[in-house]
Amino acid sequence: GSEITPTIVTDSYILGVNCPTCTDTDVADIVLSKTHSPATFVVGGSGQTFTITVRNNGVAAAVGYTVVDTLPAGLTPSSATSAGCTTAVSGQTVSCTTATSFASNASNTITINVDVTAAGTFTNVATATSVSDTGGARAVDTVTATAVNITGDKDVSLYQDNTNSPTQFNATDVVRYTISFTNSTASAITSFQVTDTLPASGSYTAVSLISSSINGTAQAAPATAYTGTAAGVLLLPAGVTLNAGATYTAVVQATLGAASGTVVNPAVATGGGITPTTVIDTYTIGIACPTCTDADV
Repeated sequence: GSEITPTIVTDSYILGVNCPTCTDTDVADIVLSKTHSPATFVVGGSGQTFTITVRNNGVAAAVGYTVVDTLPAGLTPSSATSAGCTTAVSGQTVSCTTATSFASNASNTITINVDVTAAGTFTNVATATSVSDTGGARAVDTVTATAVNITGDKDVSLYQDNTNSPTQFNATDVVRYTISFTNSTASAITSFQVTDTLPASGSYTAVSLISSSINGTAQAAPATAYTGTAAGVLLLPAGVTLNAGATYTAVVQATLGAASGTVVNPAVATGGGITPTTVIDTYTIGIACPTCTDADV
C-alpha cells in the first residue's frame, strides 16, 4: 500500500481538584451615614450640627475604628461629642477614635457642632477606617447655608401739635421715635437686639421706652432701663428671637433740650446670622433765621 505521514493527536488534563476562591464571611463591615440639622443652616446661627452614625454590619466584631471628617471652608467645627469614641477637633478636621471592640450590629453616634461663617451649598465627606475592615467606609452630606436679611426704618414725629415740619423741631418739643426691623428671610434670628443711642447734641430729657413689641406682642423690658445713653441703650432683654417674617417695633419718647442744630440719630439691630443693620433719622432742633438787613436808612 501507499505510505502516510505519521499523524499525532493529543489530550491534556490536570490531576487534582481546582477549588474556587473562598471568601471568609466571618468579618466586620464598618458603614457610615451622615445627616445635618436644621434642614438649612444659617450664617451665624446656633444649634447647627452634623451627625455621623458608625455601624458594624458584619458578623464579627471590629477591633476599633477611626472616623475623620474635614469640614469645608465656611463651616467651622466648634466641638464634637460621642459616647463611643474619643473626639478631637483640629482646625477644620474632626476625628473620633476607639480601640475598643465594636460588636456586630453595634452603632455609635458622633455629633459635630458647627459655626456657619458663609452662605452657599457645602458638600461634606466623612470616612472611617478599621484594621478589621480594610475596605473602609465613606458618607457624604450636602447642606445649604443662607444669610439672614433684615430691613428697618426709623422716624421721628411730634408727640404734641407743632407747626414745624417733621424734620424741624424746637427745644422743649416732645418727640417720639418709631423704630422697626423686619426679618425678611426664612430663618429665625436668635439673640436679636436693638440699640438706640441718642446723640449728645440733642440734649434730651425725660427719655423713656414707650413700647416694644414683635408682631404686636409686647416684649419684656431690657435688663437696664432705657435712657438712650451709657448702659441704657438696649431696647430688648437678652435671648429674644425674631422669627422669619416677623417685625420688631419700638417707640421711644423724649423731650428735646436747649441745644440747636442738626441731629443724626441711628438705631442698630444685631443678632445671630446678620450683619449689624443701621437705620438713621436726621432732623434739626431750632430754626435758623436769616440775618436781616434794614435797607430803609
